[in-house]
Amino acid sequence: MLRNLSLSIFGFVLFFPFVRAQDHTLDLSWPQPNGVVYTTSLDPSGETLYVGGLFTEVAGQPRQNLAAIDVATRTVTSWAPEVNDLIYTMLALGDSVVVTGSFTTVNGASRIGLAAIDGSTGSVANWAPAINFQGFLPIVTMIANGGRLYVGGPFDLVNGQPRTSIACFDGATGALTPWAPVLGYFDEPRVYDMDINGDAIILSGEFATVNGVQRVGFAEVDGLSGDVSAFNLGMDGYLLRTLVANGSLYFLGGFTEILGTAQNFFARVQLPAPQLLSWSPPFVVAYPKGMVASPGGILLCGESAVINSVQRSCIAMFDATTGVEGPLMPMLLGTTNHVEPIPGSWILGGSYQPEGQSANYTLVGLTPCTSTTYHADQDGDGLGDPDQFLVACSIPQGHVPNSDDCDDSDPLIGAGTTWFADVDGDLWGDAGTTLVSCQQPGGFVSNEGDCDDTDPLVFPLASCDDGDPLTTNDAFGNMNSCECAGHQVSLEVHLLLDGPFTPGNGTMDDDLRTLGLIPMQEPYSALGYDPGPGSYASGTSAPPERFDALGDNSVVDWVIVELRSPLDPSIPVSTRYLLVERDGDVVDLDGGQPKFPVIAGDYHVAVLHRNHMGVVSAQASTFMEGELNGPIDLADAGTPVFGGSDARKAQGSSLVLHSGDVSFNDRVQYMGAGNDRDPILNRVGGSVPTNIINGYHQEDVNMDGTVRYVGFQNDRDPLLSTIGGLVPTNMRPNTFLRVTE
Repeated sequence: MLRNLSLSIFGFVLFFPFVRAQDHTLDLSWPQPNGVVYTTSLDPSGETLYVGGLFTEVAGQPRQNLAAIDVATRTVTSWAPEVNDLIYTMLALGDSVVVTGSFTTVNGASRIGLAAIDGSTGSVANWAPAINFQGFLPIVTMIANGGRLYVGGPFDLVNGQPRTSIACFDGATGALTPWAPVLGYFDEPRVYDMDINGDAIILSGEFATVNGVQRVGFAEVDGLSGDVSAFNLGMDGYLLRTLVANGSLYFLGGFTEILGTAQNFFARVQLPAPQLLSWSPPFVVAYPKGMVASPGGILLCGESAVINSVQRSCIAMFDATTGVEGPLMPMLLGTTNHVEPIPGSWILGGSYQPEGQSANYTLVGLTPCTSTTYHADQDGDGLGDPDQFLVACSIPQGHVPNSDDCDDSDPLIGAGTTWFADVDGDLWGDAGTTLVSCQQPGGFVSNEGDCDDTDPLVFPLASCDDGDPLTTNDAFGNMNSCECAGHQVSLEVHLLLDGPFTPGNGTMDDDLRTLGLIPMQEPYSALGYDPGPGSYASGTSAPPERFDALGDNSVVDWVIVELRSPLDPSIPVSTRYLLVERDGDVVDLDGGQPKFPVIAGDYHVAVLHRNHMGVVSAQASTFMEGELNGPIDLADAGTPVFGGSDARKAQGSSLVLHSGDVSFNDRVQYMGAGNDRDPILNRVGGSVPTNIINGYHQEDVNMDGTVRYVGFQNDRDPLLSTIGGLVPTNMRPNTFLRVTE
């Protein structure tokens, strides 16, 4: 029977079969009897399944209410006893099959409701107990224990001996034993089910006393003597089914109280001492006919029914401890009369129609499976609807094993977006905490990469301070990195100063360092120099040991190096106070290559000195991060500067910076207002031109540690040389700030 879901799409009405969620699968490959199966029994070897009921054929072969099936091949064997009426219960014991029912003959021999048949040949045994049945019901329950066969049903005499609904036969001889508990009731007592508890026999049904002792609907009697034990449920009704399993007794029936506690329909008590346990499964199967223990729980069978407006199957499984329903069973509409455990599966006998099947079945297998959640895929794009799903053993038609579709009515709309948790609200998410959704969920964002989702100030490219003044635009890593790092470029710069330059060896003298006159702190702040933005702090100091180096690496003096804008070479972008060595290398305060806090890009390079004229490179150079850039060799004619060839002075094969800008005012002037000659005279006293002054002074143009106005190595003559040497009124402008081609 199919239940259908109707959907209207683009004007067409489509019907989709509804498949019930399940954790078991049905095996429909067993041979089918053409009537109703009431009972089955597996022979002790596990090779043959005996089937009884009310039918005339099995898989098209004539069989009169009884048949045998080979378990391995699922084929009907040649075993074919002829029983003239219904088989109700059956037990395969040793070489025999004991059957009960409403029959009167077996293979033409008279057998009233109870018979033993050879399990191999199908011949009927001579055993023929005379049972005085009351009413039309046959023997309804039968168990074997300790070499004995116990039967229960509506009878009062067996072989002429009084037996009230129960009797016991010797399993070897078939003789009726003296075992004869006496059941009492207002009318006729009934036994509906029996089970085994050690050497004892559990009786359940409709009775009030056993052997004169009050036992309402339930009793435990000794399997040999028939004596009643002290085990009493204190029940107020009747029992239909009992089951001893998992150290407990499970039972169901019509009652409202157990052991003084209100309890309806289902109950569970602990063994051996009867203590009521919490176990109240929902009522989901009508007219229960069987209850067996399984690895998955307690399996109950009966009739399907609509309960609380929900169609229920004729089988159900309950947790053996909690009573919660599950795993879910396939939908079987009809009646299951019997459940037979076989290795790895169960055999269900009855008459029913599995959901999704048009044929009627009377014998099916039930196998546990690993269930999977499948989602409806109505648009056929391979992506499932997260809101429409089934739990099943195999993939149902029209379903897929994913829930990724954002719109299952449109095949052009596919999977959802991966969102990332944003706990700190900085709009960046934690890559380790994700959620795939068609709509943005609260507290989630589309950006991943937040390395610290507890701090709103930490996210990719967020500003920070890496503690290094020689970096700029400090920021956290761009993806999942909490490392704060800035940008910088390093470059190699080379220059020569005219004042201390010695043409013969191509290097500069380090007299100021030798005399210990070079200050530890840069001198330019005291001269009023404004480094502008992007510069290292004024007052920068070098470590004393830096001035201990000798040879070409010995320090000559402090210099200024600027990186200037590629768009306007008169605008400094970053300024550093650095040291120049004898061989012309400009180095950082630690002796390494100079570093500038700028991003990679194109820059002009400018150099300044406190009494020499600066220059600016005429071409912008590309500087990259993470590598040494340059060299920018301002002593080489191959490095053009603004101002052309006149901006530097040729000394042999080298170009040096013009000396004489004593006033550090962007020009060299010998005469007139603001000239650079008078400061030299003033430094030596102003009135006695032959005086000399030692020290670190602007007026020491040749940088030998001594200021002289006249005489050998005086500092006045270099000024005249810088402006041309012949016309003292000439002036050399400093091209450093006034950039011209």
